[in-house]
Amino acid sequence: MARIGFHHVSALLLLLAGCSGGDDSTGDGGDVPGGDVDAGDEGGGGGDDGGGGPGCGFEPSGASGAATVTAGTPVAIVAKTGAAMNQLPTDFHPLPEGRPGMLARGPCGDVGLIYRDSEPTAGGDPALVYVDLTSGAGTPEVVEPALTRYGAGVALWFDADCSPVVLHAASGGELDEYVRATDGTWSSSVASGGLEAVLGGAPSSVSLEAASTAADGSWLAVLHATVAGAEHIVHARRAAAAGSAWTFTGLPALDVAEVQSWAAAADGSVHAVYTNTEYPCDPCNMDLYYGRVAAGGAWTTETVQAGRWGDPNDEFSTNAALIVDASGAPWIAATFQTRVVTGSLTGSELRFYGKRGGEWCSETVAEHSDGYAGGDGAVFTGEAPQLALDGSGRFHIVFGDVSQWHDGTGANDVPGQVRYAVRTGTAWSLATLFDQPGQTESPRPLHAFDSPVLAVSPDGADVRVAGVERVWDTDSIYNSTEMPVTLRLLAIEADITLP
Repeated sequence: MARIGFHHVSALLLLLAGCSGGDDSTGDGGDVPGGDVDAGDEGGGGGDDGGGGPGCGFEPSGASGAATVTAGTPVAIVAKTGAAMNQLPTDFHPLPEGRPGMLARGPCGDVGLIYRDSEPTAGGDPALVYVDLTSGAGTPEVVEPALTRYGAGVALWFDADCSPVVLHAASGGELDEYVRATDGTWSSSVASGGLEAVLGGAPSSVSLEAASTAADGSWLAVLHATVAGAEHIVHARRAAAAGSAWTFTGLPALDVAEVQSWAAAADGSVHAVYTNTEYPCDPCNMDLYYGRVAAGGAWTTETVQAGRWGDPNDEFSTNAALIVDASGAPWIAATFQTRVVTGSLTGSELRFYGKRGGEWCSETVAEHSDGYAGGDGAVFTGEAPQLALDGSGRFHIVFGDVSQWHDGTGANDVPGQVRYAVRTGTAWSLATLFDQPGQTESPRPLHAFDSPVLAVSPDGADVRVAGVERVWDTDSIYNSTEMPVTLRLLAIEADITLP
């Protein structure tokens, strides 16, 4: 059973009560987080030993040379105003899950986004909404006007006729599929036929954990289902041809503390990145693990990044994003954090992990923020990475910076702005797609960005990002009452000139 682990527990504590119990440590530069890291120049692809041997030497990703990034003006899809006491998603947040698959690109070049609109309908329920982003933002279309059974996970694909199709894991253990007709109307059907036979009983709950598209155009998903109290993992696949049915393969459950990212592969296997930290603990297991399972087999376990617990600092990787390439090889983007033992960040960086010679190793992609900073300095970045692979084998990552500062209550940290990295040859090119003022520039209101999702064109030249900008009328994350906040769902397009 996948239980709540350090990543979710620590995030919850940080959002509600700050990073520490009021310690005064700061991230003023100093040594590179994780002193054993041969970081090289920022974006240069320096490596560390991760869970395996020294250095990396990954194969080049396309042609060598720097990429040029031209970001367009963000387009606001929907704006919501309300109040919030902390940084947890509110009930009017348009991307409460922010999972990969909510933003998608189709075989005809179409780009679309599925999101939740919190405006009450006649029944008082939120709506599921689709918007075409192929050229700017089209008129939002209501897919489901009353999500009376809003569940866990939603994903978007385009079928072979270029029509958008939405899969929603509804409450009560049902999968609903919504298809858009040529006249712009949406219809729904139950997509979980055959799932009960695979699971050996009717599921009481189903969550959609990951969604992707295979090299042959078929759709892949990972489901987590519960039947009579027992947990199951399911590999789901559907051909892109209009009207095709989903096929399901049951797999063993993964009994770990917390899964940070899932991926389904075209060969029928399921992959996961996870932690095994059980609380209370001293010492704690801060390692980051990778696992794989195929039909008829058992989960394998490998250490991606060895963590460190205790004086002088805790060091570990978190916020992992996992993809699997056409050969079945796993790749991971994650935030490597260094914290004092009382909890405050002293630094964070973006790392990229893969396997070389059967061993895990990493490249450091970014170590410093790009202008978005708080009073504790500019050594906090790599937040909430999302990872994609284009048709030429180039890796693309979107991520955020972190603004951290201390006040009389403790350490505050807020994630913000949208940054982008692309690996060309053996080096990384970096750019900022949407810049925001950090706490040093804007102590009040606080500017933040969360729930980024990413879609990349097959040639890697067109990058799309969607996420939620937050402007919060407060000067601290510690609030005894709700403070006014405005949320804007933004779509960002960037043109990438590649070598």
